[in-house]
Amino acid sequence: MDVCTSELPALDIPKRFGKPHLKRFRPKQEEVVVLRNLLHKETGRDELSSTIILNANASDLLPVRRWPVKNYIELGRQLVNKYPKLCIVFTGAPGEAEVADQLAEKVGSDRCISLAGKITFRQLMVLFTMGNLLLTNDSGPAHFATLTNIRVIVLFGPETPTLFAPKGPQVHVVWKALACSPCVSAFNNRQTKCRNNICMQRISVDCVFLEVCKIYEESLNKDPQEMANEFVIKPQRSMDVQIHELRSPQK
Repeated sequence: MDVCTSELPALDIPKRFGKPHLKRFRPKQEEVVVLRNLLHKETGRDELSSTIILNANASDLLPVRRWPVKNYIELGRQLVNKYPKLCIVFTGAPGEAEVADQLAEKVGSDRCISLAGKITFRQLMVLFTMGNLLLTNDSGPAHFATLTNIRVIVLFGPETPTLFAPKGPQVHVVWKALACSPCVSAFNNRQTKCRNNICMQRISVDCVFLEVCKIYEESLNKDPQEMANEFVIKPQRSMDVQIHELRSPQK
């Protein structure tokens, strides 16, 4: 997608075929009802005003991209303590369900659940339309989520967001930009000798918590007019997304 859209001006495609666009994902009302009922069943609560989705991406595919799973536990605890009506949902593929279930359990709140392996891909997209924020590492869900209005925070480490960051004004990238990064690219067939992903470990829980709180609270004031049927993909530099390094808060 990045390569194709970057070449559109040279190929004169917008002029000849109209502006390139992807339609927003818009679920059916009954699909939303099904997900709401599922959230109610899993949490046992009738009133949950908002949702933050955590995609821990605990599969064996490029494990060097993972943020330490213990960080998700601490982050989840801080979030449920700060926001009394917040629901936290861990997501993932069936192969990640066991880890996701353990993470949700260790957060220690009935407002934190796991739907990993319990919903279809389309239901995941429906969940994105209902959620306020998605936190994930560099993975497929980060890109799919941009077809909805959910805010997305993507944690980058061994790959460069300059090339691989999702497109969209709602995307926020966290990257430490260490000297050894990126070590995974098309040039090395996505193979790296690194077995100690310091680039991800140095993204602290405290810094991510501050960023999540800021973006989440912005989402609570979301203008309903933001909901549009489709959006235009404008050829753009990948750096147009918000890429920044998070610094540890002052003690």
